[in-house]
Amino acid sequence: MTKFKKMQFPGALIVSAVCFFAFLGSYALMNTNEGVYAGISRRLMETGNYIVPRLNGLIYLEKPPMIYWLTALNFNLFGINEWSARLAPALAGFLIGLLLFGFLRHQDRKKDAVWALLIWSSSIGAISCSRVILCDMVLTMFLSVLLVSLYIYRQNRDQQGWLYVGYAMAACALLTKGLLGVALAGMTMFVYIYSEQSEHRLFSFKRFGSAVKEMFSFFSVIGTVIFLAIALPWHIAVAQHDPNFWYYYFVNEQFLRFMNAREPHDYYNGPIYYYVVRLFGLMLPWVFFLPAFIWREKSQDLPRKEQSLERFCWSWFLAILVFFSINRAKDHYYIITGMPPLIILFTLRMRQAKEFIYKKLVFSIFSVLFCMLPLSLLAVWFAPQFLGKLAESHRWAAYLYAEILPVTDYLEHLVLPVSIAIAACMIGLFVIWYARKHQNIRDYYVWTLAVFIAVLTTTTVSKFYLFENNYSAKNIIAEITEKYDKENIDLYMYRDFEKISTTPYYFERPVIVIKSESMDLLYGMNKPDSKPYKITLEDFLKLPTKRPIFVVMEKPHLEDFQEISAQAGFKMWKDYGHRGVFYRDRCIEN
Repeated sequence: MTKFKKMQFPGALIVSAVCFFAFLGSYALMNTNEGVYAGISRRLMETGNYIVPRLNGLIYLEKPPMIYWLTALNFNLFGINEWSARLAPALAGFLIGLLLFGFLRHQDRKKDAVWALLIWSSSIGAISCSRVILCDMVLTMFLSVLLVSLYIYRQNRDQQGWLYVGYAMAACALLTKGLLGVALAGMTMFVYIYSEQSEHRLFSFKRFGSAVKEMFSFFSVIGTVIFLAIALPWHIAVAQHDPNFWYYYFVNEQFLRFMNAREPHDYYNGPIYYYVVRLFGLMLPWVFFLPAFIWREKSQDLPRKEQSLERFCWSWFLAILVFFSINRAKDHYYIITGMPPLIILFTLRMRQAKEFIYKKLVFSIFSVLFCMLPLSLLAVWFAPQFLGKLAESHRWAAYLYAEILPVTDYLEHLVLPVSIAIAACMIGLFVIWYARKHQNIRDYYVWTLAVFIAVLTTTTVSKFYLFENNYSAKNIIAEITEKYDKENIDLYMYRDFEKISTTPYYFERPVIVIKSESMDLLYGMNKPDSKPYKITLEDFLKLPTKRPIFVVMEKPHLEDFQEISAQAGFKMWKDYGHRGVFYRDRCIEN
């Protein structure tokens, strides 16, 4: 048993590394966010201008530069590839797990520290958000370090270093997603400190005043200097380049976005319960331990230190949940910033849960899960054969068969992943049955589920490349440049940019947009230097053919463009399913 305890942290570290890094660069960058952020980062690195972000050649001030700087740094260190492009959010996710581990050990919760690392690393939300180039996982890392530092400093005011770390992390959060990170930290600490003022009535001016007074005690001249030294230079430098920066970046992109008045309105609005519902998905598979979260052995008389830790985590989680629920602009990955405290709460509650929860409820849930998943995989595997036989005599079968027929081309590539997933389910089923006879049933369940998710993540992600034509322009550019020298062709994008945003990244230079409808490019398109990167459809059709011309577009525009451009000599190059390419090359035709 002692040997097992010694191996727990290295084992958890391996599980975490697999979840965050396995096959990270094995699939193409995805359109929308990945194409945008990787394209900007590549441009920074190639031009050496790290002050003004440029998207497809145009100025882009929608987000702060931290994610671009980190990605450009990785490009410089490890080369321009998918792995280095995704390294920043993946590393941030991995480091958050280590932070939770270290924080709980610091709080004398050594048994819970490994659990927190495992649960965070194997949650669907952490895995999915760390494997896509997004600001939010990097913001979550800085925000988590910031709040943990302030919490530890509050416990021991003599350790000024923690306060300075907090100020530095606040500056980094500001450079990652603007005022949001600083606002979330301030709200969290105020709610937590307010909850700690137990000598006053819950709702009273004295309690409020006492909390405000303690908030001011976190002010530090040295900390402020550190904050300004990190955060201020970029803002001043970019404002000198663009006089509209202060209004567009702070007012339009941050305050007006929160009030649903930002222009352009290219974001999603959702109901107030939007994130409550999505948290059930992001917390998978650990959401199945919800009964253990609710019923615990010791609901009263917890040690004061543990009560304070729980209040801190609840304040952190609820402040973020309420803020984003009220915020009119919504996206499922915004709430990832509230998951670290939720992971800690799950860890604490699962350790304290009543024994029957594991032996009956959780056991039943995972018995069904490990039985149903293999059956579902087998059903999907044999569905084409079954429906193919019924298609001749049943209309519904014929319809379903036609719908799933394109997917059957991939089945031969999925034999190994499906086999591994089924084997993992069988092993998991055996372990949870075996664990019922042991006292450390909780450890068995946590380790089994974490390892299972690591295996499932590896087998799933290893085959993402099969579907690249559905989410990336990588193969389009590869096929065009295989036949033509990219320096001797003209490439254009038609109308949409975001939906085919990986095109400039893989083409390795900005691509002119025909009849642009892009919201991301709108600010830059209105600048005087935007002329080389845009063209009207009428002017495009009048262009002489000095060398081969290719036009990449989304599928809904194929018929429209074909009809408009036929007289100008354009023909379909290839239909890639979700998008297509037209070309004109009179040298070949003649």
